[in-house]
Amino acid sequence: MTPDSIDDRVWNMAVKQKSKNITVNDLALEMRKGFARVDKSIDDLARMVANGFAGVDKRFEQTDKRFALIDKRFEQIDKRFEQIDKRFEQIDKRFELIDAQMEQMNARLSRIERDIQEIKQDMVYADEFEDLTARVKYIEMKLGIESGK
Repeated sequence: MTPDSIDDRVWNMAVKQKSKNITVNDLALEMRKGFARVDKSIDDLARMVANGFAGVDKRFEQTDKRFALIDKRFEQIDKRFEQIDKRFEQIDKRFELIDAQMEQMNARLSRIERDIQEIKQDMVYADEFEDLTARVKYIEMKLGIESGK
């Protein structure tokens, strides 16, 4: 109910009861009754709004609790990622050691390959050696030299 509608009701009542003698006190009393109804309506509305906000407060409390749980979960996840990071750091160190060992092995293999190449240059193959041995025996026989064997 709006104040304008209260004034209209009081005015209409005054017009209807024109035949009766209405005093200013009667009008004031009717207006007080109307304002009392408006005050009651405003109080009711205020209670409804307060109850609505109380419900919203409860919802926010529940939401805050949920966010607190989510924060705890994220903290746990952060701790897990820290552990994983530490593990990766350890693995990186191991790979660095393996890389260093591989470089040493490659250097050693390169030296071995060079040594094998040098040996091959100075090496006589078995069929060549047998051929040369046969020739030396033939020459010794022709010259009458006795073999050192």
